[in-house]
Amino acid sequence: MPMLCRWIEERLGKHLHPDSLSRVVRELDLSREKTRPRHPGSDEGAKVAFAKGLCRAVAEVAADHPGRRIGLWFQDEARVGQKGRTGHR
Repeated sequence: MPMLCRWIEERLGKHLHPDSLSRVVRELDLSREKTRPRHPGSDEGAKVAFAKGLCRAVAEVAADHPGRRIGLWFQDEARVGQKGRTGHR
């Protein structure tokens, strides 16, 4: 936020404390956008190979069931067994 405060001060000549700017941002129903973290050991080649294999597998299933709608479901196994926020109160 301090960078945004500086930008506002330089551009608009209005000094805002970061806490005040946070309140303004919340009132406007905006949020901070953050980059998604990338694992240092991730392999781009493996991602591409997985995507190609997945497309091929879906195409094969679709060919086996002509005229039918194919659904593809994912589950994040890291979340299995975790309690939601209300479970910790």
